Parts: sequence; C-alpha cells; structure tokens
Amino acid sequence: MKKIYQDKFFRQSILIFFLSTGGSFFNFLYQYLMSHTLTKADYGLLNSLLSFYSILTIPITTLQMIISKYVSEYKAKAQWAELKYFFSVWIKDLFFVSIVFLALVFFFQHHLSHFFHISSPFIFLLIGCLVVVGLFLYLGFGFLQGFQQFLGVGICLFLVGFLKWLGGVSLRFSEYNMANIISMMLISSLMVLLIIIYTTEKWWVWPFGREHHFKKNFRYIIPSLISYSLLSIILSIDLILVQHFWGSGTQSHETGLYATAAILGKTVFYLSLSVIMVMFPQVAQNAVLNKPSKTLLLKALGFSACISGGALSLFMFFPEFILEFFGKKEALAAIPYLRLYAIAMFFMALLYILVNYSIALSQFKFLKILIGMVILEVSLMYCFHDTPFQILWILIGLVMVSVFSLFMMLRRVLW
Repeated sequence: MKKIYQDKFFRQSILIFFLSTGGSFFNFLYQYLMSHTLTKADYGLLNSLLSFYSILTIPITTLQMIISKYVSEYKAKAQWAELKYFFSVWIKDLFFVSIVFLALVFFFQHHLSHFFHISSPFIFLLIGCLVVVGLFLYLGFGFLQGFQQFLGVGICLFLVGFLKWLGGVSLRFSEYNMANIISMMLISSLMVLLIIIYTTEKWWVWPFGREHHFKKNFRYIIPSLISYSLLSIILSIDLILVQHFWGSGTQSHETGLYATAAILGKTVFYLSLSVIMVMFPQVAQNAVLNKPSKTLLLKALGFSACISGGALSLFMFFPEFILEFFGKKEALAAIPYLRLYAIAMFFMALLYILVNYSIALSQFKFLKILIGMVILEVSLMYCFHDTPFQILWILIGLVMVSVFSLFMMLRRVLW
C-alpha cells in the first residue's frame, strides 16, 4: 500500500479524482434539485438540451487534449517562447470562431426549437454563448493539464460543479424555466473563466507574425477532432434520439425516466476522467522523450476499472436507494434503465482510456473502429426504437465490441 501511495501517477490521479468528484457531487446536487423542481417532461427536456450542448462542445474535448499534448511537448523541450505564441494564437483564433458559431446558432435557432419541441428559440442562443465560454474555459484547462498543474485543474473542475449548483439554488428567488436555468449555467462558467484568465495571463503574447499553428499541426488536429467528435456522438446521441422519438405526447414521461438513468449512469463514466487527465500529458511527454508508456496505460486501465467498477456495483445492487434519494418514489420506474446505462458507461470508460492513449501517441488506426460504431449506432437506433430499452441494448453491445476491438489493436502494447 505504501508503494502504491508513493507512485506519482497514483497521487496525481487521486488529487484530480477527489477534486473532480467534489465538482461531480455538486453536479449531482444540481440534478437532484432539478429533478425535484421540474416536471418529468421538463427534466427530460433539460437533459436533452444538455446532451445537445455536449455535442456542440465536441471541439472543447478536442481542444483541451490538443493544447495539453503540445504544451507537454513544449515543456519537455523547454521551448517557452514557442509555448507562449502557441497559446496566444489559439486565443485569437477562438475569438473569430466564436463569432461565426454564434451567427450560425442565430440562423438555425428556429429549426432547433422545432426539433426539440420548444416554443422559445432564445434558449439556443444562450446555449451558443455557453459553448463559446466553454471553448475558452477548456483552452485554459488544457494549458494547465499540459503543464501537469493538476491542483489548478482540479480546483477549477470543483468550482464548475459548485457554482453550477449555487446558480440552480439561486433560482429559488426567481423562476425555474429553461431560459433562467441555462442563463445561470452561463454565469457560473464565466466566473470560472475569470479565474483561468488570471492564472494564464502571463503566457499571453502578441499572436501575429509567425507560422500558423494549425497548418503546422494539421495532421494531428484533424484526426483528433474526428476522434472526439465520434466519442461525443457515441456518448450523447441516445438521449437526443429518446427525446426526439418520445419527447412529445403521452410518452414524454418516459424521457424523464430515461434522462434520470442517463445522468446517474454517466457517473460511472465521468469518475474515470480524472485518470485520463493525468495519463494523457505524461504519455505525450514520454513520446517526445522516446520513453515507453505501457506502464501508464496499464495503471490507467486498472485504476479506472476499480473506480468505475465500484460505482457500477452501487447502481447494480442499490438502485432503489439511489433513485429514491435522487428523484422521489416515481423515479423507481427508471431502475431497469439505470442498471443497463451503468453497464454501458463502465465499458465506455475503458474505451475512452484506450482512445486517449492512442491519441497521445498520435496513432489513429482506431478511427475506423469508431466510425463503424457511430454508423451502426445511429442506423440501428433509427431502425429499432420501439422502446428505450432497444436503444440501451444497442449502446451496450456496440461499446463492448469497440472495447474488445481496441484491445486487440493495442495487444502489442498490452502484452
């Protein structure tokens, strides 16, 4: 036990785990508050909008890992001037990207409101602003992660959850409608962004006059973007399709039950992200220094299996207690969904580690597996959706097959 505690990877993972878990706890309290305040239909709508937000923020995950990888490399080579310019150019480019993105959201807001059965298109403008803030927020996260300043990252992750919950509580003095809920999420994200700006300001320089980073790193950025896009679709498309198929009429109550199961079940997945946050920059740095990373991968898989497996056990054996605490007695109808969703998220956690390990090494042979999975997932869910259970079984089967396929692809590393 003493040897394990002295392991640097373990200590860093534990630090991020506890701080991010603290943030996740407040996210849980936020969901608890919403589940007890909103109707089941409105609660299902809220989480469908959040799933839509997660797909819109696909570049965020990509951005964080890209920044983390290159910051790790610049740090390993002690190229501080290049690092400052690299970071500053990203800030400049994201500013212009944000303007274009908000213009597109403004143009499509009425189409989106029709798809989600929402009367107020303004909600999607708020979601668009939330995406823009998230881009800059996770740019800073990636910078701190690449520098392996895990304490700073952990504190920010904690504050994201805490301030989100605090904003939800403050709505008791106003009104719980979708516009107010999204607005408070936007304000809480802006507050964390101010902390990131203060922390990273000394690394800003004039972002003009040198070779553009995107052209230089094109071969890494594009496949990384595709990879995280596919992972986000795998993780979120089921909830969006459930809202689309059952979000109106007499079956809208079912979307609330499914959303409850999805939010709780994804805890099994999110708990493992702390391991990836520590593993990724270290693997990228080892690659620059020509050091092997097999041990890091095995530690990450083992630690993730323990964390996510423990959460899975709770959902499998004590779902009644969890759901009664979370969503009153009527939420007990979500137990069958919850157990299946937790199983899917356990394998999703393993898949995420394998994919991120490969991305950190700039190896993208796994892309054909993810592309095939997404095509099958969307196609099968559109063809077989008599009940939400069919959606879940499709998700479980495809994630398990993908994990096995990546294991076989990386067998030379593992054995």
